[in-house]
Amino acid sequence: QISSFLSDIADEYKITVVRSLHRLCFTYPAKHRILVGFMSNFLREEGGFEFKKTIVKSIISLIRAVPETAESSLLHLCEFIEDCEFAMLSTQILHLLGELGPTISAPSRFIRFIYNRVML
Repeated sequence: QISSFLSDIADEYKITVVRSLHRLCFTYPAKHRILVGFMSNFLREEGGFEFKKTIVKSIISLIRAVPETAESSLLHLCEFIEDCEFAMLSTQILHLLGELGPTISAPSRFIRFIYNRVML
């Protein structure tokens, strides 16, 4: 229900919802897969820079605070940069991949995403 509601409201209200989801992730870290998955769905939808930046910032802060979220969250961010229209966000995610990628259990999963972005 929230998904269809969010597509109809302005970005400033979407940002408020994302910030609330961010707080929920810290309150219930065991539910991070559901909440990060929900936020990452909105990375693929229409939205302005501030909205997408808020989602990326929330996911990154969750990765740093709850390390067990790193692998699944990085994969969501990698999917986003495959078709990202904001160079600043792509660069930020690539930097994060370079920083955290080698510490993940299967770092080779991220090589394709890095290579695709560097080549483009």
